[in-house]
Amino acid sequence: MNQKHRTRRAIVEAAAELVRENRTPTVAEAAERALVSRATAYRYFPSQQSLLTEVQADATQPSIDTLLADIGDDIETRVATITRELARMVLADEALFRNQIRASQDAWFARQGDTSVPVREGRRLAWIDKALEPAKGVLGRRERARLRTALAVVVGVDSVISLRDICGLSPEATVDALVWTATSVVRQARLTTAG
Repeated sequence: MNQKHRTRRAIVEAAAELVRENRTPTVAEAAERALVSRATAYRYFPSQQSLLTEVQADATQPSIDTLLADIGDDIETRVATITRELARMVLADEALFRNQIRASQDAWFARQGDTSVPVREGRRLAWIDKALEPAKGVLGRRERARLRTALAVVVGVDSVISLRDICGLSPEATVDALVWTATSVVRQARLTTAG
């Protein structure tokens, strides 16, 4: 994780600590707790709402280690498991995750093209990386990187919203479509490597 992501994570964790203390933190308060400047914190979170939405989304996420503890090393099963869990998590609190998307889009526009600060944390990449750990012995580094990128398109809130809004799918059909797509991508990566 690079320094910018660590800084963003520190701000979110500081805000979460304040919430656990039964406070509703401002961006400035979270910055103070995280030991970063206010200006830096506002670059990551231009509003209190954007910060609190991120804290709430963070709190809803289960432990990836617990989720994959009894799954074994089959990459396809691991990817299907994380895809299913993330989709169900988004569908369980769709309004929260839509607000998170809105907040990240507001942050992107507020930055006026400044790409030096990550707009979103990219939790899905950590989940994908964990699911793909056994692939290190099966796929080369370049193939794993390509698979990781392809799965990032499939796994997460953006895909759920697309299937719900554009395709009009039910929650169950959304989960099924995402799991099918993710496992198909894994199968294709294996075929490409084998060929």
